[in-house]
Amino acid sequence: MKKSIEDFKAVLSTGGVRPTLYEVLLTLPNFEIITNSEFLYGEETRALPMLCKSSSIPSALNTTVTVGLPAGANLKLPGSRLYEPWDMTIINDGDMRLRNMFERWMEAIIRPDNQLSVQRLSDYHGTAQVRQLDRQGNVIRLYTLYNCFPTNIDAQQLAFDADGVTEFTVTMNYHYHEARTPELGDLFAEVF
Repeated sequence: MKKSIEDFKAVLSTGGVRPTLYEVLLTLPNFEIITNSEFLYGEETRALPMLCKSSSIPSALNTTVTVGLPAGANLKLPGSRLYEPWDMTIINDGDMRLRNMFERWMEAIIRPDNQLSVQRLSDYHGTAQVRQLDRQGNVIRLYTLYNCFPTNIDAQQLAFDADGVTEFTVTMNYHYHEARTPELGDLFAEVF
């Protein structure tokens, strides 16, 4: 099949999806129940979409189970669906509020002083959403990550000869995600 530039332009009529047009939103568990201290995270979660420098659309993997058949043949069947850890890189604000939020979240899961951990999943599970935007800022695809929690906050490098603003990467694990195209008025604004 011969392809022309006009055929290509017709298929890519909207200009394609840009990697810089996205938002990351997050809801957290109630830390006050776990830590018996007041910790308001509304300002932090509102700042995250602006300070999340990079992230990704989450990946998923279907494993394969191989069943041996007579005469050495194999039958391949779907196994389990696995969800890989998901990362986001965050620009550090002047008060380190976002880093503090993630550190407190991890401390609430497993206390650093005695290694005791929470027992109820709802005490440490949050929800994240990655929103892919079009060139007008409209959400064209939603990826909602359910039952997520931080498993790693990367080291933050400090040096006299460094320039710029510090940043750090947070790795999240989650149970599963759903991907879908949003419908009109279906942007979970009341949840996030």
